[in-house]
Amino acid sequence: FTRLFGRGAIWYDFAERHHLLLRVFAGVADNEVPPPKMFYLGGPATLRGYRVKQFYGNEVVLATVEYAIKFWENAITDASLVAFYDVGRASLNDELWLLDGFRSDLGVALDFGGGFRLAVAKALEVGDIKPVVTVRVKAGL
Repeated sequence: FTRLFGRGAIWYDFAERHHLLLRVFAGVADNEVPPPKMFYLGGPATLRGYRVKQFYGNEVVLATVEYAIKFWENAITDASLVAFYDVGRASLNDELWLLDGFRSDLGVALDFGGGFRLAVAKALEVGDIKPVVTVRVKAGL
């Protein structure tokens, strides 16, 4: 099978404590791709307002915007309030570029130095899905 993907990110500091992050991810695979190698969306690293791997396909596109305000800083760590918006779609059989089927979410997070993040996200297309709360911890070795 053939699988191609790419990602990019831009971090922009537009004031002393204000930061903007833009991320994009896109991928395509042929119809022979096995399920473990398909593209998945949903969960804390992609569409944060949806279940982990809720959407899948051999084509994917994802964009994320994060606006962070650093409100505390010392020699050990810092703390930021983050607002984010995710939009993306995973699909099968060359349907990715149709405008219907895109999913998005909106959320807020408290981030402590990138090592600990508490986030709450809400899916925007579906009214009865409860907000998703995630905790992310990164430990350095």
